[in-house]
Amino acid sequence: MFGLQNLSRLNVIFGFLCLVGTGICNFWGVHSLPQASSRAARLCLAHLIPMFFASGYEFGARILGISLQGYGAIHCIFGILAMLEALVHVLIIACTRNITMSDDLQLYGVLSASMLLALMILPLVKKRVYEVFLRTHQACAFVMIYTIWRHTHSFHAKSWLYTIIYISTLTVTGIVQLARILFRNIALGKGSVQLTLKRHGDAAQLTLELPRAWKVRAGERLMLGVLCVGLMYLFQAHPFTIAWWEENQIDQTILVSLLLRPRSGFTRKLLERLEVNQKCRAWVDGPFGPCSVHPLGISSDVGDYGHLLLIATGIGIATQLPYIKEILEGHRLARVRTRRIALVWQLDRPGDWESAHEWLQKLVAQDDGYLLHVTVYDKTKSPHINDPKRLGHHGLIEVYGGSVDWDEQLSSEVKHQSGKLLVAEQKSEIHNMSPKDSGPRNSRRALWRSKCRERMAQHIYEELGLKIHPSHVRLKSNGEDIEYTWKILDQSLLPLFQRHLSKHSIGAYKRLYSEIGKAFYVIKKPGTEQTVESPCHSDFEDIGNVPLESPFGPLESERSQIAYQLEEAKRNAGTEHEKRILEEAKVHNLMKRLQEAQNMIQYRQEEIKQWMMIAEYYQSSSARCSNSLQEVITLLHRVYSDITFVP
Repeated sequence: MFGLQNLSRLNVIFGFLCLVGTGICNFWGVHSLPQASSRAARLCLAHLIPMFFASGYEFGARILGISLQGYGAIHCIFGILAMLEALVHVLIIACTRNITMSDDLQLYGVLSASMLLALMILPLVKKRVYEVFLRTHQACAFVMIYTIWRHTHSFHAKSWLYTIIYISTLTVTGIVQLARILFRNIALGKGSVQLTLKRHGDAAQLTLELPRAWKVRAGERLMLGVLCVGLMYLFQAHPFTIAWWEENQIDQTILVSLLLRPRSGFTRKLLERLEVNQKCRAWVDGPFGPCSVHPLGISSDVGDYGHLLLIATGIGIATQLPYIKEILEGHRLARVRTRRIALVWQLDRPGDWESAHEWLQKLVAQDDGYLLHVTVYDKTKSPHINDPKRLGHHGLIEVYGGSVDWDEQLSSEVKHQSGKLLVAEQKSEIHNMSPKDSGPRNSRRALWRSKCRERMAQHIYEELGLKIHPSHVRLKSNGEDIEYTWKILDQSLLPLFQRHLSKHSIGAYKRLYSEIGKAFYVIKKPGTEQTVESPCHSDFEDIGNVPLESPFGPLESERSQIAYQLEEAKRNAGTEHEKRILEEAKVHNLMKRLQEAQNMIQYRQEEIKQWMMIAEYYQSSSARCSNSLQEVITLLHRVYSDITFVP
């Protein structure tokens, strides 16, 4: 209700300490109800100071250098404490005095408490009508400042100073923010921010030309306002994640790109009013985030992880591309420890691929160290026998049809884990999968699931000659077009075969892995039998119903086997060809880097020769100077001797 659902451990500890400290202040040195009422009122006014630090969360968090969630938690914690203190103050006054609205002091006190209560209730409608909530919230805050001033200036000595602090703080931070906005958006001779729209299906790409260069980091966002959308949206700013940026020669950002899919309100109006490739004026405030402080304390940089698994669906790719761009640049400058980046992107709607494929191909071309491994799944297309299709620089982007098997992807990355693993989804909720953290159980489960699938796929191939990819192995075959089922000898295993393979625990995977071929085994799936058989089912058939064996049966079987082997050989040949192309690309890149290194060595050698010649010149010059100086000294000694012996 009050925005506390995302509190971190540090926020909870901070809130608890504030609550304890406030409780102590309520009772320390208080000997009567009037004193308790006055103390609660002063504590309420003091707790309101952080709430008027800035007019918005983003700018306040930026000034303090903390996360947006952290600043929001501070705002909510102090708001709740102020509300509790106001409640104590009102209850004591109600018990000791008669409240009448004819008294200005009590009237403005009730109005102040009402405004504070309204500020606590308004977040309930925040997600539904954000702009209405924001403006109403700000209006109630200013009304509360006025009513507090009217309530305190004539009665409580020096309490009116709190209202001066509120107004002064808001004024100073507001002026700083306004100056920042003007500086970002206006440059002499360069005009203002220009916005260009590109559409890809129902997704849109916004490109902002900045009059002043910025320095952008991955994970940052900005507040955008567009002048041509409408009068009601003139002073509205909406947050967008920075999906891409282009830099000038001195590594300063001059172009910023955003990805969005219209919903309602501002984004819908924006796409209705703007034409494709039409330029219009806009204004921005930012960038905001990320901060240097993690919800649990000081956070290590993403580049400190050796292995990154980045997951995105749809236009959620916009949150992952900046991190890849930053990591690759850091790797080029030898500033990161990352050795592998695996990006898994599932396309949900038409236009998802077109909205970001150019940026993705630039990243693949930029990856001279072959850190980046890109796998794309197109949900709008069915899987094909020729999958994957290879796109981009040297065909390093693999595109499959169908949906992603997330369990299989995680299992594969865990098997090839290189250093500390970080898994990040499209909403930037990061989960640490390092062996020392709570995530290892998930990684062990994924590893055993992968081993179990591989063992069962191998068993199917050995028993029936069916080559099945491990990710396609099934325990339940009801209603599925598969050619095998399982013969169960141990009745205690029956519950395992009534669930999907991906739903089991580590213990179940271990048991399936060890018992296959002993307690259960694979058989051909008859057309009239059930998926899972038990020992009580009869294994005998009516011999009279068995058709005569065709004399060409062995030949047909041999032909099918040869055709399968031929297809397998073709597939292996294609795989080897792709591997050869990839290796040739790596060799070409290494040769290029070697040539650059040799050129640099030759250049340095020439520089060394030049410096040696300069050193020899200065050495000979110093020798001549030394000889000349020695002659001068000898001459001076001689002159001095002559002068000494003059009578």
